[in-house]
Amino acid sequence: MQSLKTERKIVKDAARKHFQEIEKVGQDDKEKISELLQQVLVKAEKVFSLDNNIKELLCNEEPSDEDFSEEITEEMNFCTEVTKYTNKCNFLLKKNKEAEAEVKNEKRKAPKNFNLPKLEIKKFDGNVKHWINFWGQFRKIDENSDLPDEDKFQYLIQSTEENSPARNLVESFPPSANNYEIAVDQLKTRFARDEVLIQVYVRELLSLVLSQHISPEKSGSTEVPKSRGGSRRANKTCTKQFFFGKRSKNGSG
Repeated sequence: MQSLKTERKIVKDAARKHFQEIEKVGQDDKEKISELLQQVLVKAEKVFSLDNNIKELLCNEEPSDEDFSEEITEEMNFCTEVTKYTNKCNFLLKKNKEAEAEVKNEKRKAPKNFNLPKLEIKKFDGNVKHWINFWGQFRKIDENSDLPDEDKFQYLIQSTEENSPARNLVESFPPSANNYEIAVDQLKTRFARDEVLIQVYVRELLSLVLSQHISPEKSGSTEVPKSRGGSRRANKTCTKQFFFGKRSKNGSG
């Protein structure tokens, strides 16, 4: 049994050297802390195993209450030390991990300074055709959660042309945080309805197709129509040909 106690003392002394190192280690030295924690756990496991062997031998020898009490007290004291320093290591590792996460989060939030040209929002004049381009730029301001609504309202006023229908509509509301969303909703209701946008772009597309279809390059003629009636008839003919294709005299495709 004495040999077991000697071995246990050697292992405990080695563990207590690690305890001293833990007291001195820097809290940012994650690798060293992890290494010390592992070494403490290995030696503690060895000591606890020796404790069990010694207690078994003591029980076989029918020790006095004093001897047994002394053995239990020594075991509990060492267990308390192990708990203290393993907790300290775990605390330092957790703190280190939180600090790393905070640094990563700050880097993610930090604005990237690229030398890009300054973007200027083209002012909206109230023309439905210009709404999509305008809103595609202004929505970056609208969706910016860090910008107060009263500031967004001022940007909205500045982003509309003076004396235009859009500016008149926006300025019909007192410039306040509460009125910002109301002003935006009214702009969308008047200038951004789907059916209106579709109508406008279909007209534009049809006008482009017809102008290309009856252009001198396509028709091979430089003759200008003599009357409005002739022009209308030409446009109607071109429209039918575009949508339905040319038909032969007998009506077959």
